[in-house]
Parts: sequence; C-alpha cells; structure tokens
Amino acid sequence: MENNPDGQQAKPTSESKKLSKKNWMMWLLTALVLLLLAAVAYFGWQLRASQEDKKELQKDKQQLQSQVDKLTGKQDDKKEKSQAKSEDKAVACNDTPSASFKENIKAALDTENTAAFATYTSNPVRFVLAASEKGGNETPDEAAVSLEYTHSATGPWDFSLPEATLDGYDAGFYTDYFDANTYVGKAASGMVAAFDFDCSGKINQIFVAADEELL
Repeated sequence: MENNPDGQQAKPTSESKKLSKKNWMMWLLTALVLLLLAAVAYFGWQLRASQEDKKELQKDKQQLQSQVDKLTGKQDDKKEKSQAKSEDKAVACNDTPSASFKENIKAALDTENTAAFATYTSNPVRFVLAASEKGGNETPDEAAVSLEYTHSATGPWDFSLPEATLDGYDAGFYTDYFDANTYVGKAASGMVAAFDFDCSGKINQIFVAADEELL
C-alpha cells in the first residue's frame, strides 16, 4: 500500500486485492497438490507393503504345505510298511518239515532210493553241489537223478548232528545253505546233504558237499 501526501496509508486498491487473492489461491492449490502427492506416495507405499506381506504369506503357506506333504508322505510310508508287514504275516507259513517227512528223507538216502525225491521236491527245485559249477533250478526228476551223487557216500546218514557242528557249517563259506529250519545230514564217510522247504511242505533247495571239510 502507498502513503498519501498527508502521511496516511492508502487503502488497498481492487487490483492489489485481486493479486492477494490470487497468491492465496496459488498457495492453497500448491498445498492441495502436495497433500495429494503425499497421499499418493502413502497409498503406494501401503500397496507395496501389502504386496510384500502377500508374498511372505504365500511363501509361508508353501513351506507349511511342504511340511504337511512330508508328514503325510511319512504317514503313508508307515501305513504301507504296516500293511506290508500285515500281508507278510498273512502269507507266512511254517517251513519246518514234519517228523515223518524227515524220516523219509533219511531212509531214501540210507537205502540209496533217491528216485523217491521226485515226489519230495517242489517244481522247480534248486540243486547245488559244493565246489563245482553245478547249481541252479531243476525239475523234480532231474533233482532225483542229481542226488544219485550221494550213492558214493558210505552210510548210514546222521541227521541228529550236534548244534556246534551245524554252527560250524553255517559259519563257513556256504553259510547261505544253512538256515534255522534246514534239515542237515552227514554220511559216515563225511558227505553232507542239506534240505530246505517251502510253505507247501516240499523240498525247494538241496545242497550237497562231498565232504564236510569243504564247508
């Protein structure tokens, strides 16, 4: 505002009022723009934070799902193993030969009536001769012929061998042919014959050694 000649301040003119109002509007508009920019920046930050949280939640969810899958897999494995054991028990059988069957085996060897073994064995039956290349599946008739090898032994055959003797056979090179239910006999001349059985009461494996020294 200007001073008049008398030293008094002049009243604002309409032009100065317009300029003042315009400046005030500019400051107000600037403030509104700044507020708008601040609001946009804030909401942008919130959006980014929300997206990051969403990613973290998704990551945590995947990790939890992975752990659940692993636990579920372990439970399934346990169920399968338990089921397999149950099935094994269901199909388990007693492969211990009867006393009468044992007597028949001993009698056939003592009398050299090895043809009887054609009715004693499963089809096929595994026949193994120690210290030779003979070893594999045979038909019952073939096994009966193979057992003619025992005719070279001098009887009688002893199937009541001491536990220590059987343990010695089991600890030797041919340990795979001497199990808990294997029926083992030794001729007076030293030949050894061992018989294993299947669930149907048939001989499914025959092992013969010319002399127990080979064991």
